[in-house]
Amino acid sequence: LNNLGVTLLDADNPAGAEAACRAALDLAPTYALARGNLGLARHRLDDPAGAEAAYREAVRLDPTLVMACNNLGVFLREKGDRAG
Repeated sequence: LNNLGVTLLDADNPAGAEAACRAALDLAPTYALARGNLGLARHRLDDPAGAEAAYREAVRLDPTLVMACNNLGVFLREKGDRAG
């Protein structure tokens, strides 16, 4: 389901990606990669609060997940938050 979410993100279908990532997280709530991809989907759906929450949770779940750390940083930079 996470891979489906990534494929849907690549196909510019963030709503479908969000649904796929949520389904993945229903099965595995602590799956950091799916949580990070949920953040990407929410970011593309112009849901900044949802994106930030998902990115932060992904980093909390796995602080070594480079994709989630990078995407949180990019999000915060776009938001203008230098403190993080």
